[in-house]
Amino acid sequence: MDRNTMLAAAAAVLLTALALVGPALLPGSVFLPLLPEDFPAWGAGEAPAAVAHHPAPNRNMSDVLHLLLPGLATTEAAFSRGELPLWDPSQALGLPHIDQVHYGVFYPPAWLPLLFGVYGLGLMALVHVLVAGWGMLLYLRTIDRSTAACVVGAVCFACSAWVMARLHAFPVVGAAVWTPWILWGLERGARNRSWRPRMVAAAAVALSVFANFPQVTMWVLLLAGLLEVVRVPAWMRARQGGPESLLAAGLTVALGLALAAPQVLPTAEYLRGESARSDQTVEALLADGLEWPLLWHLISPNHYSAAPLDRPDRPHPVALMDLEQAERPVAINRAETSMGIGALGLVLALVALVFGRNWRTLTFSAVTVGVFALLLWPGALALAYDVLPPIRFGNPKRLLLLSTFALSVLAAGGVDLVRTPRLPVTVVAWILSVVGLAVAVMLRLSVPSAALAEDVDTWAGQLLRQAGRNPLALDEIFAVIPREAFAAAAAMSAASSLLAVAALALAVLTFRPKRKLTSEGGWATWARRKPTLLGVFIAAELVLGSWSLVRPAPAAEVASPITDLGAVEVPALVVEVRALAHGDPVPLRIGRFGNEPPWLRPDFPSLFGLHDLQCYAPMAPRRVTELLDALEPGVVVNGSTLAGFSDPTTLSRPLLDGLGVDVLLTDRPGELPGWSDRSQVGLVRVLENDEALPRAHLVHEIRVLPGAEARLSYLVSDEFNPRAEVVLSAAPPTTDVEWRRRRAAEAVRRNAGVPVVTEEAVMPEPAAGPRTARVVDYAPGHLRVVVPAGEPGFLVVSETWNRNWRARVGAEEAPVVEADHAILAVPVESPHEVVVTLDYEPGSVTWGLRIAAGATLLLVLGLFVGRGRPRGTVPPPPGAHPDLLTGEPVTRVTRRSEVPGLSADTGGAQAAPPSGETGDGEGGGEGGGKGGGEGGGAPRG
Repeated sequence: MDRNTMLAAAAAVLLTALALVGPALLPGSVFLPLLPEDFPAWGAGEAPAAVAHHPAPNRNMSDVLHLLLPGLATTEAAFSRGELPLWDPSQALGLPHIDQVHYGVFYPPAWLPLLFGVYGLGLMALVHVLVAGWGMLLYLRTIDRSTAACVVGAVCFACSAWVMARLHAFPVVGAAVWTPWILWGLERGARNRSWRPRMVAAAAVALSVFANFPQVTMWVLLLAGLLEVVRVPAWMRARQGGPESLLAAGLTVALGLALAAPQVLPTAEYLRGESARSDQTVEALLADGLEWPLLWHLISPNHYSAAPLDRPDRPHPVALMDLEQAERPVAINRAETSMGIGALGLVLALVALVFGRNWRTLTFSAVTVGVFALLLWPGALALAYDVLPPIRFGNPKRLLLLSTFALSVLAAGGVDLVRTPRLPVTVVAWILSVVGLAVAVMLRLSVPSAALAEDVDTWAGQLLRQAGRNPLALDEIFAVIPREAFAAAAAMSAASSLLAVAALALAVLTFRPKRKLTSEGGWATWARRKPTLLGVFIAAELVLGSWSLVRPAPAAEVASPITDLGAVEVPALVVEVRALAHGDPVPLRIGRFGNEPPWLRPDFPSLFGLHDLQCYAPMAPRRVTELLDALEPGVVVNGSTLAGFSDPTTLSRPLLDGLGVDVLLTDRPGELPGWSDRSQVGLVRVLENDEALPRAHLVHEIRVLPGAEARLSYLVSDEFNPRAEVVLSAAPPTTDVEWRRRRAAEAVRRNAGVPVVTEEAVMPEPAAGPRTARVVDYAPGHLRVVVPAGEPGFLVVSETWNRNWRARVGAEEAPVVEADHAILAVPVESPHEVVVTLDYEPGSVTWGLRIAAGATLLLVLGLFVGRGRPRGTVPPPPGAHPDLLTGEPVTRVTRRSEVPGLSADTGGAQAAPPSGETGDGEGGGEGGGKGGGEGGGAPRG
């Protein structure tokens, strides 16, 4: 493939990407799947609207507006202050920001929203589609696919259901789209024995890590490692070495991880010590396996199967069987169930899977079959739990990324196979198309017409019976789930099935063999004579099928102009809450009472400068989750989510006063002692805590409770008095020896019956009354508190404790101790007025930046010095050229029309690739016939 042909192929991928994401870049549009109106309590306080009335019915990832956008806003605010976003105080009493996954602080595409505001979300989506497509072009070209095959494979991967369903969730897709770049660099480096392409692979590894979805990056590296391990025996059989390429690949990945050290080290430190997230049990893993009916999504991605489910007690929300999910405005979250590269792409991949014989095709075929076997067979998934640790973190269905990538590579190989004169390939491709068409027609007939109410009712009843909802009458179900939701699902199923029918009908025509023999021999088909049609057909199918997932929202529903992340319209509820602020530099902290339906999404208020006791964080802080779970069991949904309270007695606990919860939001009626009604927005009442303590306050009494169970039990009881005492897990450090001696006897008396009380756990008598602390400067990860003159005590600050907090009392360093199980405290021994300064200073970030600086230097040296041997110095075995259909070498021919890489259809206008391009023993194209065929037409047989 010459430079002009490569540019034309890249332009084809660009046009496809613009067809998908381009509308979101037009004036008046924004790339958001959800709008503020989807959180009705934050807006007008109205009940959730039906799907049919949604202003932009994009049924996709819902995390952008209440998880990713607040995270980007935290990053933007820190950058505007000229500092790294180290601490996020806006959720769950505060948590480290860089340490969290998902936010992509160091990921360059994630800077686009920081530069262009909400508009940058569409630009970032376009970048990811192009990175996936152009990277796949390079990789397929390097393994000697034809031009048409390269375009098909690139479009299949870039526009696959897996990528499109996650395009809004930039950390997930960002970690995945660098896969072909990693494989290209390793492949090119192994062929040319050069470090330059390996440096590109190392940079791609770092970018995948910086995108900040570790599980996906681990799967990508697993795929790269598998290909490198399989390469070694293949190359050794071809007498071309091999073990050294495995070592070089390991060094490349290590360099990439070193480049990403500013992200790797903090995240590893947080996971090891402070995160509530842990690996899931084997039972939870098995519950997240793939249901057999979802395999229909390989043909019809939006099909809501009515086939019997293996586990009716765990209905899948894709079939609108989950009542809680279905009652929301955006009822369908496809992120964990999407797979496939289009019906036509699937046919091509199956052709390659049947007829491909070289080690790459066999490896990618094994990956495809292995992923589906693993997800569909509980026994295999249970075995993977023991031997494959990455599968324990997150949803195992994310492994579908590997099958999607493998299917895309196989589809490219299938293009070159169907261009050969071999009759079996032609016949099998046509038979697969006919069978697929019959299945697509069956899927279309299995869903009702959305326009016929009685058909929708019958279909809804069938789905609900399979979901184990038999005791509920259909009218009772429709009282919770609007009929419009079922009608919308039926319409989407019908449209998806019709698209599959059209694509497979084209496949039948494209692969239909004609009896007339061509001049090259074999049977004539459209695919053989016009292979570019395959790229056009697949691009059209994937663009049409993905449109519902990338449909832009109207910018008028957000705000105008949309030039910054704060352009999201300020909801009415936020206005009412802000009115309760009294000039304090510390933002208000809100809590929730009642959470059904989920009208108050966590994190969303942080877009507007509020702090949230609840959270939906990638990794919630462990101590906070333990504290709130002790306060009300069931509040901790998982290692990411803290829900609202549901027990009225919880709201009377003194602990909430000590945690500084200023405002309570609820849709429940009735009086709550200690809380005063201030306003109401729609269904939601805004209550103010009359007894909330400020973010920083001084106490003079301590209680040491080393055991976590005893400590938590005391903290959530009515005996705990946060105004007067602090509960510690260990004796506090102090430098005043005389003070310790003077208060030893009092400590024993006050802590009678409490185990492990030492003389260090004492404080002096408050002779002059309490000292009132005052926060004079507040920023994320930084507090400056003025403590007036008085007796020594403990300054208690209701921010999550972390080992990286540093304190200074006046000019002297002071210890930061864990207080009340989850927050922090600083001993103040001086009787004079002092200024206490608290700063969050993680050393792991500093060390990460140093390591990355050294790795960057190595990267630059590798790019400009490590050229290696000239291109083409890895020759194939003498006198042989491998046949990719059989994997066996054949004698090299000399006739012009049969030279590998020359096009018989064009008279040999394109030269054969250099021997270095085919020196791995694979030759000039997967299934390109004897001699391959990288040019525009198939070689003679």
